[in-house]
Amino acid sequence: MKRRSLFSGRPWILPVWVILLVVVSSQGCIRDKYDFDKLSTRVHISPEVVLPVVYGTMKVENMVEPNDTLVFDADGGVRLVFREDSIFIQDIADVVELEDLDPDSTIFSLGPFLISDATASMDIANATGSYDLDPLPDFHWVRIREGHLEVTVQNNLSVVVTSLTLRLRNRSDNTVVGHDLIFTDIPAGGTATLGMDLTGERVTHELSVEVVSISPAVALQSDAFTVTVHTYDVVADEGNAILPEQFLYTDTGIYKVEEDTLQITRLTISDGVFDMSVFTNFSEDVELEVVFPAARKDGDTLRYHYAVTGGTMEDSLFLGGASFDLSTDPTQPFNAIPYRYAVTMKKSGGYVDFSDGDIFHFHYQLRKLRLEYAEGYFGDEEFSFDSDTIETGLDDLFSHIRGTLSLTDPQVRITYSNGFGIPVEIYTDVTGVDGDGREQALNAPPMRMAYPATRDDPPAEGALAYTRDNSDIVEMIELRPLTFIYSGSARMNPDGFQGWDNFIAASASLVVGLEVEVPLEFRMQDLILQDTLANSFEAEGNDTADFSLKDLDYLILHLGADNGFPLDLSIRMYLYDSLTHVVKDSILFGKIVEAAPVDDHGRVTETVQTQQHVKIEGSQLAALEEVNALILSVTFNTSDGGSKSVKIYTDYTLGFRMGVATTLDYDFDAGE
Repeated sequence: MKRRSLFSGRPWILPVWVILLVVVSSQGCIRDKYDFDKLSTRVHISPEVVLPVVYGTMKVENMVEPNDTLVFDADGGVRLVFREDSIFIQDIADVVELEDLDPDSTIFSLGPFLISDATASMDIANATGSYDLDPLPDFHWVRIREGHLEVTVQNNLSVVVTSLTLRLRNRSDNTVVGHDLIFTDIPAGGTATLGMDLTGERVTHELSVEVVSISPAVALQSDAFTVTVHTYDVVADEGNAILPEQFLYTDTGIYKVEEDTLQITRLTISDGVFDMSVFTNFSEDVELEVVFPAARKDGDTLRYHYAVTGGTMEDSLFLGGASFDLSTDPTQPFNAIPYRYAVTMKKSGGYVDFSDGDIFHFHYQLRKLRLEYAEGYFGDEEFSFDSDTIETGLDDLFSHIRGTLSLTDPQVRITYSNGFGIPVEIYTDVTGVDGDGREQALNAPPMRMAYPATRDDPPAEGALAYTRDNSDIVEMIELRPLTFIYSGSARMNPDGFQGWDNFIAASASLVVGLEVEVPLEFRMQDLILQDTLANSFEAEGNDTADFSLKDLDYLILHLGADNGFPLDLSIRMYLYDSLTHVVKDSILFGKIVEAAPVDDHGRVTETVQTQQHVKIEGSQLAALEEVNALILSVTFNTSDGGSKSVKIYTDYTLGFRMGVATTLDYDFDAGE
């Protein structure tokens, strides 16, 4: 960009040409006395010119607008904030993730089957021989694993029967059932009962009673005895019968949640299934019941009923909304989900063939569990942050600064929103890197985040501050870093196991952010801001052909300021030939602004007026037109020579004035 000279617009030449115009326009009045054609057209003027060049007032809040980096506080304080809102995010799946539990299965025989109690009666004569009983109800035949039979004899004779031996036979094949029953001393009109164990016996529903012997011998009577046969508590391995309602099989188990470090005591599931596959070759309807006794859903114990009728069946129990208590096993009060299942059947609709070869194969698995909420102890696992950078964008500014800038209260803050009911310790690694590649670590200590006390509490929000008292933040910021490199980690339960009081919900998260805050509170000692500018006074590049600095005898700059900033400002301008790298001369403007005084808190108490006059003449004026560049060096000091910390507020103002005084020595040709 071409920088025009202070005089490039030549606003001060206008009055000169006005004077000349007045003189020329008056020729009609003096034409008779003078012949202007015989006059020289060369004109020389040397007026003294005093011009105000620039004046105005600057206020911080009008000079810049607040944004994400430049922050204006409620009290007017100004801060620089470099922010990364989410350097680390965790949710429930990062802390507790349940993989599919291993499938399990069991195969068992549905038998032995319970047989209904049966009773049959018959009147027989008091003579040896075989007599058919009425058929026993509800079975045709059974092979008994265990059970009992009772035979009751009613003596219908008028005498005491001192001895009676009876034998039971299956009428179908005349096989003997059990052993002989020997009754003694049955009183006249009285009864006697004997029983036998039927274990291992094959019994049909059609039995005969054989009178093996009887004493005493009396007159024959066709209804001398009433014999009643009663079977009870019979369990059969096989047979053909009308089966009553009964439990066929039941078992219990515990699912172990396999976690290396987690000890989960309670779970609420938002989604998941209990998959089941059943095979049976039993043709009757049976019912499978699965119960999780320590789980609740919809206000009741979590259970499932499933009807099976031969063949293969598959189904799933959906667990969404179910809550599990995993602490019911006293030997391991965590990570254990108890369950039980049972197979029952209703009364069969008719006679059923059955055997101990009737099996039930049950295959099951918990899978696709998604957590809604969990309690317990979640271990001391450490999660790492990915390394990343924050760019300050101050490359150009820092490249022009030399000297001492001491920042009073910079901070690095770890901001967080923690919905986890878990103690968490943050380890932060932040390093500043300047334009030359030099590094300074923050050397921050580990710090702990707050966390909600109960699941109904809102997330704990806060910031962990690394200041000059607990880190090397001052050294890092004073390096004037262009880049902040950050990484770190978060460790759960840093004190180890303290009980099963951790909790976490699916809606909760842990979000960690990073802020580097630099309040404009500082000390400056001879801080120099230097830049090189193109010299628009240079004769070769000046686009004003009829005017140059040689037409000036001198140049006086009158500088004035009403300063409400706590900063001294001194300027030296070097006249620099960039082709030969030679400084031809320098112009010292001196302290053009004096720092305003501050109170003990670094706030300006009043404005200060400064007047400065700088005269440029002779060789300096000539050199100003000869060089092609100007090096502008501005030196800053805070109040009291940089010994006091000061703060910048939005209401600080700077009033400034600059005027130019010179004597113009200017030749021109009026005829042209």
